[in-house]
Amino acid sequence: MLNSLPLFVGLRYVRARSHKFFVSFITWISLLCVCLGVTALIVILSVMNGLEGDLRDRLLALSAHARIFVPPQSHSVPDWAALAARVRQSANVTGAAPFIEIEALAVRKPEMLPVRLRGIDPQHEGEVAQVAKSIVEGNLADLTPGSDRVILGRGISQMLGLGLGDSLTVLVPSSWSPVCSTPRYRTSAHSC
Repeated sequence: MLNSLPLFVGLRYVRARSHKFFVSFITWISLLCVCLGVTALIVILSVMNGLEGDLRDRLLALSAHARIFVPPQSHSVPDWAALAARVRQSANVTGAAPFIEIEALAVRKPEMLPVRLRGIDPQHEGEVAQVAKSIVEGNLADLTPGSDRVILGRGISQMLGLGLGDSLTVLVPSSWSPVCSTPRYRTSAHSC
């Protein structure tokens, strides 16, 4: 009658032997609760795995997978083009782009926020990150040398009340003196 031995044994013990309804009812409710619990667990794990993968992809799209830091030698700029050419020769390297980071203060009265400024080369940034796809307003091509333009994240733009093309004052520390650092102000055009 039944081709599966586990199914036969399971059905045999699910039904009450002496035709007592209450024992059979408790058995079916217990079985249903176990099935619902396993189903909920499978659904939650699937959703969490999907969210983890999506979050990881979004975070890695905005940053390079590996970074090479060059220690500053005196006050000269390292030859990043030669270093990038050497890195590109390595196996599994798809691109290289220079960047520089510094901590600063973004000022727009009455607000003042600490920010991390990252100077990038827009022509090479597409090799290592997908920043251009994440920009909502403005363009990555708007970043030109000497234009004093910045691209801000949505959170900082909202906190400072900035829109596309608004001006922003950035307080950047500079160390011209070995004794103490003196801040410099820089007014930038804003882009989201």
